[in-house]
Amino acid sequence: FTWFADGSWQLRLIATYALGILLVVAGINLKMKISVHALAAAFTAVCLPVIAGHPGWIAPAVVVALGVPWARVYAQRHSVLEAASGFGLGLSIVQAIVEALDRPDLAAAARDLIAAANQRGGVDNVSVVLGRWG
Repeated sequence: FTWFADGSWQLRLIATYALGILLVVAGINLKMKISVHALAAAFTAVCLPVIAGHPGWIAPAVVVALGVPWARVYAQRHSVLEAASGFGLGLSIVQAIVEALDRPDLAAAARDLIAAANQRGGVDNVSVVLGRWG
């Protein structure tokens, strides 16, 4: 895990969010199946260009990442709704993270993330942990 310990604070924050997302999706999949592959593709398509310092690559990366939900439907592993739900959830999570990274005040960023989760229906057990390294 040296990549985590030696990485930038943005990388550590995104990795922490990714783990949290997997736990949340595992809970969601108990009630409704969504494509974790599509979620991860959307999440990665936005996070990697941001980490690399090339936000202009986000749009092409998202277009390429759309191949993942298409492949999941084509392989009959998911329905269109399940694949689209996973991809949409991935994009919405990343949007909240990217907006939080732009905030110098972590307390305000945490309040904004909780408000965004509540607006999207997460009214029970919404928690946010933010930290800065370096």
